[in-house]
Amino acid sequence: MTRRSTGRPGRIFWSGWIFRPKGRKSAAVIGAGSVVNRDIPDGVIAAGNPCRVIRRITDADRENTKSGIVRRSIMTEREKMLNGEWYDTSDPWLVSQRNIARDVSEQYNRTSESEIETRRSILKGLLGSIGEYTEIYPTVKFDYGCNTYIGARCYINFNAVFLDCAEIRLGNDVFVGPNVSFLTPVHPLLAKERNVRIAPDGHHYMIETCSPITVEDNVWLGGDVTILPGVTIGHDSVIGAGSVVTKSIPLGVVAAGNPCKIIRKITENDANNI
Repeated sequence: MTRRSTGRPGRIFWSGWIFRPKGRKSAAVIGAGSVVNRDIPDGVIAAGNPCRVIRRITDADRENTKSGIVRRSIMTEREKMLNGEWYDTSDPWLVSQRNIARDVSEQYNRTSESEIETRRSILKGLLGSIGEYTEIYPTVKFDYGCNTYIGARCYINFNAVFLDCAEIRLGNDVFVGPNVSFLTPVHPLLAKERNVRIAPDGHHYMIETCSPITVEDNVWLGGDVTILPGVTIGHDSVIGAGSVVTKSIPLGVVAAGNPCKIIRKITENDANNI
């Protein structure tokens, strides 16, 4: 499946980046999953294992968030979020739903192995949908819950994180190793656009956007995999442990690394005859 273009320069490629504030005028941006083993200068984008400087941040990276919000002001903040627009994270409905999702996640994480029906009832009440015979081992964290859709017969191991500002969709028979993160939020690259703002009434807020994640049927995600915004993983593919998936992966391949790259096709020669 081909990823949809947003028409905004750098929007998809830099999805999922996090910043390392330096306490000076210009902050650096460090890619998700990076291993930082040396000092990183101000005002640059850096990523990888080991982390390396990619380029400087310039005014060309500016996201016109203000005009975007004015242009779409007729939409609710939830509608903007699900439509991939810039939105205000302090919106009362969004705050309320995040609080519900986190409280319900904690309720789920306190259940015992014998409380099978209780666990299923909790997930059915929180998630967008969940298929039959799917298992999710505590602990698990959801940002909104209602934007996560999980198919049948999926197996999700310990410590999964679903930051489901945009929709996260898992197909049927998806295997997820421990410590896997599904990250849909996208923050601006420029620190002055990314940082917390103060509204005229005095409350603090941030502007962000998001892009959906899709994991198709029969995918296996190894432990400690991080999937960034806008990624689709094609059916019957396998993602190696520790990978940071920054771009979509086609069907039926083995892929791994930081950033995640295709290694080879999966063929009938991989059969174990079991």
